[in-house]
Amino acid sequence: MADIWHEITSTVASEFSDVTDVGQATRIVVRLTMAGVLGGLLGWEREHAGKAAGVRTHMLVSMGAALFVLVAQQAGIEPADNSRVLQGIIAGVGFLGAGTILKGDAESQVKGLTTAAGIWLTAAIG
Repeated sequence: MADIWHEITSTVASEFSDVTDVGQATRIVVRLTMAGVLGGLLGWEREHAGKAAGVRTHMLVSMGAALFVLVAQQAGIEPADNSRVLQGIIAGVGFLGAGTILKGDAESQVKGLTTAAGIWLTAAIG
């Protein structure tokens, strides 16, 4: 049993060996937590307004966007190349937001536009 735990701990340690110090790990956790909290606040407002995308959706979008950027930074991508990651996030979340927009029969019946904008903003927060 001790051999199994030793193998597990050594595997986990090797997976996180690129996180060089406690300060860096703390920054990662704080960034993800703040993204979740701020996204949750936006989602809470939308949920109380009775909209489809609520707390969970907004938290997932903001934390997902933050995680994509953090993974790219931890992988050693050059800051100039980080713009490609951002472009992918913006385009992907744009498609997600477009799925929330519904157009009715009349020209003036458009629903979900504010929710789509909120999801897009939530990704920017992340």
